[in-house]
Amino acid sequence: MLLVFLLVIVACYFVTRFVGGKQLKQQKNSNFTVLETFRLAQNKYLQLIQMGSRYFVLAVCKDSITVVTELLQEEIPYWREQTVVPGFSEILQKFKKEKTGENDEENVSKENEE
Repeated sequence: MLLVFLLVIVACYFVTRFVGGKQLKQQKNSNFTVLETFRLAQNKYLQLIQMGSRYFVLAVCKDSITVVTELLQEEIPYWREQTVVPGFSEILQKFKKEKTGENDEENVSKENEE
């Protein structure tokens, strides 16, 4: 029984990795990019979307999608050229450095007090 459970867990892991990889490839090869989403109410959103070199604001509701306006890049007040999202390992390393840095500072301040 335990062996079957472990096999199911391992199979789920590999299937998830496979599906995630396919979706990532699909997103990289797409002309559509959702730059920002703003929630107005339940099931109602405004989305800033880049399609090629054009930018659109869309109203997305439960049953419909409506183009609100087209924007120029200069009209987007908080423009980000390319946002680099750090990976988990980078965040963990930063956290570790901060933790050890705080401990070092506390030790130095304690030594200075004595």
